[in-house]
Amino acid sequence: MVGEYAPDALWALLLFWAFSLPFSDYRPTRFFGHPHFTFAIEYSQFYQAEWIMAARRTFFWVMPLGHGFLGPDLVCYATGILVGWGLAIKFFDRRAAL
Repeated sequence: MVGEYAPDALWALLLFWAFSLPFSDYRPTRFFGHPHFTFAIEYSQFYQAEWIMAARRTFFWVMPLGHGFLGPDLVCYATGILVGWGLAIKFFDRRAAL
């Protein structure tokens, strides 16, 4: 069960770090924008036009676009982002979490 959902949580964690760490004034509270991005990608999977379905079948676009909407993925994304936020608080200045 964990193995089924772990890639989605890791994907969200990767996005958290990729979008947060480049900033020199890193603040873990920036994590509030990440759920919006990951949730928007998940909800975009309701869009089923032929051109985007063709893109989803390619190697390059399958990860960012996904295949179809799954509600549990939203929980996985939130979990991955919260783990990243927790690690950021632990390893960065705790005052930055405010």
